Order: sequence, then structure tokens, then C-alpha cells
Amino acid sequence: MQVIVSAATAVSVLRRHASTLVLAEAAEGKLSSSSLSAITAAKKLGGPVAVLAPSSAASDAAKVDGVTKVITVADKAVEHDVAENVTNLVLQLQSANSECEHLVAPADKMVVRVLHQQQVFGAT
Repeated sequence: MQVIVSAATAVSVLRRHASTLVLAEAAEGKLSSSSLSAITAAKKLGGPVAVLAPSSAASDAAKVDGVTKVITVADKAVEHDVAENVTNLVLQLQSANSECEHLVAPADKMVVRVLHQQQVFGAT
């Protein structure tokens, strides 16, 4: 199931559907191989898996076995991997969702910037 929402709505969508959130990325308009690896790792944690994906990768993410929800945020700043904006969205999702136990993401430059931003803002 794919859901395209605003950043504010993404918080309530995740609250109802996921214990693990995967921060996915696109490569050449498709779900990146590193994102597929992150989804595989998330499934091994057990429980439902939601994927926060750019719109160009959302249909690919929805086809991955074990993904219960794909969240695509209709916001160009998030779509273009601006770390500060993605960080703000992830922090909102984490703080509003007590059922989201894990955040899984591929190890690449954008994710490193997001995780660094979370440390700057004091999130753990």
C-alpha cells in the first residue's frame, strides 16, 4: 500500500502502521540497492516495516515483500534529499510514534547528514 501525504500527515500514518521505519532512497528513479538491503535488515528485526521513500521509488518499495506501508511525502524539499528537511521529518515521526522502535537506513552521504543533524538536535 502506498500513501502520499504531507509531512504532518506522515506522522499519524506511521503511528498506526510501523514498528520499524526505513529511510529509503532512489537511484536513477528506482529504489536503490542499498535501500533494499536496509529493508531486508528491517524485516529481520521483526514486526511491521514502513518505508519513507521518494515518490520515484515508492512503487518499487511497495512491491518489496514484507513492507506493510510506503509513505511518500509531497514536499519538494524532502524529495530532493535536503538533509535538514529530512531530519525534521524523521524527528517528527520518531517523537510522535511511540510504536516506532527502529530507524533503518542505507549508509550513504544523505543518511549520514540526517543522522548527524539528529545528533545536533539532541535526538537519539
